[in-house]
Amino acid sequence: MLKLSTPFLLLFFLLSVGGIAQSKSQEELSVISSKLDSMALRMPGLEEESDMSVSGVSPEELLRALAVSHDLNVSVMVRSGDVVTNNFTNVKVKDIFFLLAENYPIDYDFTSNVIVIKKYTPAEEVIHAIRNGQYRVSRDSLSGQFSVNISNDSLQLFARQLTRVSGVNVVYAPELSNKKVSLFIQNASLDAVISQLGFANQIEFSLSEDSVYQLVPATPTNQRNAQPTTHRTSRRSGSVNVVLNPDSTFTLNAQNLQIASILDELFAAAGQEYFYYNEPSGLVSMNVRNRTLEEILERLFTATEFSYKRESGVYYVGSSNLPGLKYTQRVELQYRSVDKLSEFLPSSLTEGLQLVDFPELNSIVASGSYPKIKALSKYITDIDKPVPVIQIEVMIIDFNRNHNVDVGIELGIAEQPVQSGGELFPGVDYTLSAQSINQIISGFNGFGSLNLGAVTPNFYASLRALETNGIIHTRSTPRLATLNGHEATITVGRTEYYVIEQQSLQGVQNPIPLLTRNYQPVSADFNLTIRPFVSGEGQVTLEVNVEQSDFTNRIAPDAPPGQVQRTFTTMIRVQDQEMILIGGLEESRDETTGRGLPWIARIPVLKWLFSSQNEIKEDNRLNIFIKPTIID
Repeated sequence: MLKLSTPFLLLFFLLSVGGIAQSKSQEELSVISSKLDSMALRMPGLEEESDMSVSGVSPEELLRALAVSHDLNVSVMVRSGDVVTNNFTNVKVKDIFFLLAENYPIDYDFTSNVIVIKKYTPAEEVIHAIRNGQYRVSRDSLSGQFSVNISNDSLQLFARQLTRVSGVNVVYAPELSNKKVSLFIQNASLDAVISQLGFANQIEFSLSEDSVYQLVPATPTNQRNAQPTTHRTSRRSGSVNVVLNPDSTFTLNAQNLQIASILDELFAAAGQEYFYYNEPSGLVSMNVRNRTLEEILERLFTATEFSYKRESGVYYVGSSNLPGLKYTQRVELQYRSVDKLSEFLPSSLTEGLQLVDFPELNSIVASGSYPKIKALSKYITDIDKPVPVIQIEVMIIDFNRNHNVDVGIELGIAEQPVQSGGELFPGVDYTLSAQSINQIISGFNGFGSLNLGAVTPNFYASLRALETNGIIHTRSTPRLATLNGHEATITVGRTEYYVIEQQSLQGVQNPIPLLTRNYQPVSADFNLTIRPFVSGEGQVTLEVNVEQSDFTNRIAPDAPPGQVQRTFTTMIRVQDQEMILIGGLEESRDETTGRGLPWIARIPVLKWLFSSQNEIKEDNRLNIFIKPTIID
């Protein structure tokens, strides 16, 4: 009878497993075939036929070339040393995928619309059997992921076996010595295995400073005080501690660690599916508390060349310039106009993004990196607030008062005889002709020695005794409305014309003079410009600019009128619905002119008989009342 030693049997078993590991079972091939058929419904390129002849290329390079030719999304996660030499004619692409999986050590993962090409590994490379195979813990030597299949087994034996397989110490509290646990999980990190063990068996865990997992009984719900689940990993280049809080937020502390390592632990703690187009590189240190997964990812990828996108519940990570990570979003504005919005966007937010205004929907379309678009969308939402409307009531009061006294006697000889006539009441402005004066003189002839004699026919006498008083009170009450920070303007004015004459000669031998008259306009306006700014507690700051111009007398009938101008600018702050008075635009004129005999014209009583006096007094005042009202 042949007897084989135990070491020989173990060696024979391992060699047998190793030989089997290089080929796939019929069941595994059937699964691959059915998944390829299913993916062909979403990826029509798998149903297309291909003609190709290759020699000396690896299986993964052949699959990459097929993906490029037939618009397929593939990610190569393997670098095998095998060489393919094949000639294909009118063969479906999915059949080539199946043929390579059947004959070479490659395998596929199907995620959304992406086929991941990876190295084929048997279901379990390391098998630790306890209790006649009822208890199993395995670890994939290539990926380092763990698979566990236990049912109502001793926690003591599980902790011992997991420590042996993982190389990480796992200890438990004495009260868990007789605890029975059950768990089935595949291809998970060590943190995920411990976390799911605790979730399924009412066990809590923590990771000590010396990287030892400590298991304790779970605290009852009525005694639990928001105790989080902790994921902590030590790496050669640094360390990370991830805490999943009861409200689904995270507390993360990473020191000098690769971005990919942080993502692995973060996604594992969240139980989130993810996919790397290419693995993010770079060391990061960060410490955040009570943040959502999206907030942590935004901060993690800030100022890096990598990006991410969430689609169909899967996070895709890779270089931001990859087409698969491009993202397009329409950001709609609720309260303000999209017109000129790009002028208010910081360049740090728009760098690397393509922005297009969409006026029909009052939106802006952004295309580029997902984190940048999300940050831009958040900023636009922050500035898209209702803009206050300010109604401005303006009362303009223009008060003009004038006083004019014109008194005097004028005697003279005109170029031709004048006619008697004029005004006698209410004021005196009368001119006597030579005939009237002679009649008056002839009336004096009966007074003996009082005889003035007759005057010449062209002699005249003018008597004036006039006093004029005037008051003009003008009131205007316009109402304006404008948005916060925008100007409101009102203009009131009048236009007069003056003539410009131009004489030119037409013809050469017998030139004819030609006179051209052009009337040019000149305006006198009242301009009021108000720019309101609403601040806190109902305060309104007003920038007020007033310009007023008016006409004065012409120096000649056809000359342009003179102009006077008054301008002022001020900035004031008032309470909502308070009225303010802006004045000070005042013009006063006091003018006295006279003509008469020297010295006699200055004697108080005689000056009215031997001179002509004219006194003019004018007083102009402009007052502006302003009342702003904030309209929500």
